[in-house]
Amino acid sequence: MLRKGGGSYIHDFLSNDTYKPRRKAGRTNGLTCTYVGVFSVLAFLTWYARSAKKLHVVPMPRVPAGSLTKKEFFEQYGDQAVIIEGGLRQHPAVGLGLEGLRDLCGDATVETYVFDPKSDEWGGHVDQKLLKFDEYIDEYVLNETNLEKRYFPGGIVGMPLLCPALELLAPIPNFVSSGLAEESAFAFAAWKQRFNQTGTGEIDESFRPLIASQPELFVGPGGSKTEIHMDLNPNAFWMSVYFGKKTFRTISYEDSIKYMPYYKEKGVQRLRRRKNRHSRLQPLAIWNPDLETFPELAKVTIWEGTVNAGDWLYLPPATLHGVYNPEPFWALTSMDIYPPLFDKFIDVCVDTNFMGRCRESILDIGQNKCNPKSLSREDLKKCLRGTPYLSFVQKQYDELQSEKDQYVHELAGYDSFQPWCEAICEANKQYKRICDCTKRPRGLLLS
Repeated sequence: MLRKGGGSYIHDFLSNDTYKPRRKAGRTNGLTCTYVGVFSVLAFLTWYARSAKKLHVVPMPRVPAGSLTKKEFFEQYGDQAVIIEGGLRQHPAVGLGLEGLRDLCGDATVETYVFDPKSDEWGGHVDQKLLKFDEYIDEYVLNETNLEKRYFPGGIVGMPLLCPALELLAPIPNFVSSGLAEESAFAFAAWKQRFNQTGTGEIDESFRPLIASQPELFVGPGGSKTEIHMDLNPNAFWMSVYFGKKTFRTISYEDSIKYMPYYKEKGVQRLRRRKNRHSRLQPLAIWNPDLETFPELAKVTIWEGTVNAGDWLYLPPATLHGVYNPEPFWALTSMDIYPPLFDKFIDVCVDTNFMGRCRESILDIGQNKCNPKSLSREDLKKCLRGTPYLSFVQKQYDELQSEKDQYVHELAGYDSFQPWCEAICEANKQYKRICDCTKRPRGLLLS
């Protein structure tokens, strides 16, 4: 094995007693050439050994807002992690800050966690603690003397229930505003069942897809992190950052399925491995990687990029990702299956033997008419494309080709905030205590 530094071998070799400087010039020159040759080989091998154990980190592409249409975006970046710079600059939420967010959403109770580098839980998050949102912001995010880096990475309920009034400050980026989701599929199935009892069964404007679980609100202090993980639903992912910044490291599905195929079996659980039979179990890490224990990390491309306030991030289906938060932040995020990526989603599910919630998602989207156990890959795609729900979302996607970002209430089929808010609170009565339709952002009148 090469020693660290490599050059010490050359020193030992030149110090050998067999070397006599009084030898003839020709012999000496020959030995000198030999020494130089050995030095060059050892230097190369040392460099190669070191370089082979380094992460291959490359910058994530950055696209200026307004430079692409929705169709061009998915054609060029549908299968690649990308940051859209300035895509949120017109959103009022960019100026809200942490104090404004606290004042608007402070009555809610949220799930918070701390990061444990040794944990095999999702993203390394442990020690769940339920806190009032205003208390969490004051004590763990704004309080710089608190060294407990407690993180709020979404939770049981999404922004529509947790803080409904936030939706008019933070619309959904147009490119990712129309997608397939399990909760929407449930709502569609219930609507269609009711409609069939009295109507013709045709899809019309009476459908109201009330989605309570997304977008999710993420908040955290500086220094918090989430280790590399695969989400339970291998869907596409977007995140809008409204305050602070977040740094992502991602690995494409194409790389992970080739060099890290254990994710199709482990799913959201962090992989742990021993370097040798005498060593401790080490969890897979992207921020402080152990490349001797996980040499496959040196074979993949790590895409790294920082999403600043006013930017949003897009990740294609089944992208491995880890996140470091260099400063306090808040953001909104959601996972969906977008019509241009539908085939890739099915391919990912089939290739990974229906990892995570693939099977459940396919059954829900297809209204239980397309069984992944009995259909081939292409037959499954054909079956799903013929279902009313997928046809509805495809039509919605095709019609929303404008540059306008979409409010959640608009995507749910409502003309204004108040009737949408009342409907979603009524549909989720168990959360009526936190679902408040009377609260208003300062300086903004909601109809």
